[in-house]
Amino acid sequence: MSFKVEDSPEKRLEEIFSGENKLFFLVGAGISMDKPSSVPSAIGFSDALIELGAPEEEVNNIKNLEGLRYELIVEILQHNFDPDLKAMGYFDIFTEPNLIHYFLANAIKRNYLVATTNFDYLIEYALMRILDNKENIVPIITKEDFLKHRNPGNLFQEEKYPLIKLHGTNKNIVTGTITKETLVTTLSSLGKERGEGETFALEPYKRATLFNALQNATLIVAGYSGSDDFDIGPTLKELHGVSKLVWLNHSNDINLELLKFDYTSSEESSSKEIALLKEIANSATLQDNPIEIYKINTHTSHFFTKRLWNILIKSDLPENISQKTFQPENFKSFVSRNVDFNNNFKKHAFAHEIYYRLARPDDAKSTSEKGLQISISRGDLSSQADFHIKIGSADLMKSQYDEALSYFEKSLKIRQELGDTEGAAESLHYIGTATADKHDYPNALSYFNSAYDIQNQKGNLKGKVKTLNNIGAILIRQGKYNDALSRFQEALEINDQIGDLTIKSVLLANKADAYRDQGKYDLATNNYKEALEIDDKLGDLDGKAAKLNNVGIMHMLRGEYEKALPFFEDSLEISKVLGNLSKTINTLISKGTLLLNQGKYEGALEIYQGALEISETIQDENSKSRILTNIGTLMTNQGKYDEATTKFKESLEINKKLNDLVSESLNLMNIGNICQLQGKTQEALDLFDHSLEINLEIGNVPGQAKNLTNMATTYLNTGNLQEALKNYQKALEITQDLGNLSLIAQNQSGIAGVLNLQGNYQDALIKYQEALETSKKIGDIATAAMCHTNIGGIYQNLKNFPEALKNQVESLKIYEELGSLKGKARAYVCIGSIYYFQYNFVEALKYYQEALQIEEKLENPTGIADNAMGIGNIYMAQGNHDEGMNFYRKALEYYEKSGNLRSKSMCLVSIGQVLVSQHKFEQSVSYLESALEIYKQQGVENSPQGLQLNSMLMYAKSQIK
Repeated sequence: MSFKVEDSPEKRLEEIFSGENKLFFLVGAGISMDKPSSVPSAIGFSDALIELGAPEEEVNNIKNLEGLRYELIVEILQHNFDPDLKAMGYFDIFTEPNLIHYFLANAIKRNYLVATTNFDYLIEYALMRILDNKENIVPIITKEDFLKHRNPGNLFQEEKYPLIKLHGTNKNIVTGTITKETLVTTLSSLGKERGEGETFALEPYKRATLFNALQNATLIVAGYSGSDDFDIGPTLKELHGVSKLVWLNHSNDINLELLKFDYTSSEESSSKEIALLKEIANSATLQDNPIEIYKINTHTSHFFTKRLWNILIKSDLPENISQKTFQPENFKSFVSRNVDFNNNFKKHAFAHEIYYRLARPDDAKSTSEKGLQISISRGDLSSQADFHIKIGSADLMKSQYDEALSYFEKSLKIRQELGDTEGAAESLHYIGTATADKHDYPNALSYFNSAYDIQNQKGNLKGKVKTLNNIGAILIRQGKYNDALSRFQEALEINDQIGDLTIKSVLLANKADAYRDQGKYDLATNNYKEALEIDDKLGDLDGKAAKLNNVGIMHMLRGEYEKALPFFEDSLEISKVLGNLSKTINTLISKGTLLLNQGKYEGALEIYQGALEISETIQDENSKSRILTNIGTLMTNQGKYDEATTKFKESLEINKKLNDLVSESLNLMNIGNICQLQGKTQEALDLFDHSLEINLEIGNVPGQAKNLTNMATTYLNTGNLQEALKNYQKALEITQDLGNLSLIAQNQSGIAGVLNLQGNYQDALIKYQEALETSKKIGDIATAAMCHTNIGGIYQNLKNFPEALKNQVESLKIYEELGSLKGKARAYVCIGSIYYFQYNFVEALKYYQEALQIEEKLENPTGIADNAMGIGNIYMAQGNHDEGMNFYRKALEYYEKSGNLRSKSMCLVSIGQVLVSQHKFEQSVSYLESALEIYKQQGVENSPQGLQLNSMLMYAKSQIK
């Protein structure tokens, strides 16, 4: 267990709370619930607001929603009914402090600091009743107050008594100053003035005051559950200089249990409270500032009034406080008296926003459709336009783009007729979003720019943020990463004034997308995780599922497959609970790709097939296309080229139907890659060129780089080294401009490969080393393994076998860490090759056989054939021609299965050569003629290899009598 029970708790308690120690009390809502104060809980507030704000038929459904937070309800109340948050005036009616408030007031009188997140004035009222001069009370509420009193303890020297109000309050009841702007009660207010990476921490000016006050102090935390507060938990994790932390956990038992945190325990805990305390402890240790952490289980009021009062206050308790009669007005009654809830449009809008924010598109659409019917019956055009947007938004969440566009266009038409320019900007923004989702980026940008011009002119900050975000998302797809990041940063800075945490999560995730595509994996991961934390705190399960998937992808890109899997599993679990089939498909694709990368083809195919069934059920053609593409990639890896081509072509047809040019260009490349593997050189180049034309047309710069890389690889495989080098260098220039480290490493390796084939080994080594350093920089250990493989190959060419073996062993080690069977097979072949060239045929055969077993397990025809060829070569070198021919024929069988014409032709030549050496000329002619036919199909019959083959064939024919 993380905590150990302390012996003699009463004695230990007196030591911890000795009057000689500097004490700081941090208290939350739990302290104000006892009589006579009787402040309701957040749950009571939320239920009342739902009952007042939602249509009657939606109330029970909304109350039972998972992830519903008080702050979210208050924010949606503010949007729809109560812009001035008159509901918060309810705290003004509480004037009777309870005994805990009196304890805290007396603690302040004795120069102990107190901070609270509560909105009530009950500690202030208690102070007023025990002090002769209320003017000496100094509530620290506003930003100016915090900046003025950075060291609040200094006020005691002036016989002043500070009270730190961390979440603000309606007014300063000592001075009468209105301070409503300080209230931190909505999600937006919780999101304001937080810097990058600090979404869930107090504002910097509050933290400075708090941390100064906490130096060398014992911090006592009471009235918190450990999970219901946005900023206190994260702030506590950053504690500096605190000597002790005492966490008071409320129970109904007045007996006291004192526990101390055990730093040696590694046991996990499901309790959020204990998990938070463990994080605080670990954070303090990392800061080289270990804290003694205690947890006290007892009745809160009894602890303060019967135990701490005797230790610290040492005076008589105020009499009959808890017996006082105070019956505050019911919250629901107060709010209904001060806020108008009679607008039926607003009730449906209130319900829609709750459903929408909690990713319930069907419920959101249903209640908005009812609102639309009411607005039509009353002839209210403005409300009709609003509900068209709401219904379209729900459709958009379900990827029903055409339906969404129809509603958004109706909204735009109405707003233009009404002369509502700001409303028209909103409609244009939504039309742009749906158009972008259909991959029509030029038109989408046009809509967004039109919307932005209006929003900028009108000073609509929220509209500007959303539009900048969507413009940035399109720029990512066009490979303009730095421009995209600039838009996201501008949007984040504007959003810092608004405090919209939902859009902040989206912005951070989009920034992460840009960093990911640049290969800046650390920055991407940090942004995804901050976005995930926001979604978790907001109870946005839909967003959380997406971010979990993203974090998993980052681990997968680094080759950290075991770390990636739990994120995919968690994402799938949430998506299934929500019934969000689109998100389920996305994560299934990620999980399938993970298994594909590990060489677990059967498992990957099973997952892809499951995702395909879902996409067909919900008629999601876009997802169906993506899944077919992934299945095609899987079959390519298995060497099943004809089946892979069929899948890519099926996907391509969907792309054309949807006018999805980005995916169309990708599938043309995929088909081209197979043609290249099958030796259909010109067909491959034509497909790559067609794909390049599309990417030039739509401005897809990353796609252009990939086209050039694929062309270079094709030229490389046909021996046209000059064209290969030219295309690799062009691709490298583009990727360097993009800042895409992953593609940079790929093209550095490509250039190195050309230099290697040219015999320029030293320059090739330098280029491979550059690629290795680039891949290490981004944590791409799979590419690093490939670099070690290639570096080992060069050392092998230089006859430096120890260095060659060292690099191949390093490559094998990485593939074993990754759990990549395909990578291991490749490494075994490379190690076997080194032993082969050292004439150590026994060791060479052992490694080739290991590789062959893996390829047979993977059912990879090309891999089986390649290894059979290698084993055949070893037997031939040993003079065992019969066994060698057996493996050559096995290789030929599998090359035919895979459709790999280039490798098949090489195998035919090898068999023909052996038969010529055995003077079996008639048999050899058949094999050599078949090989020459393939050379002619490929257009390389006049290459040096083609001419040599023709010469051998002529010789064999001349020897037939």
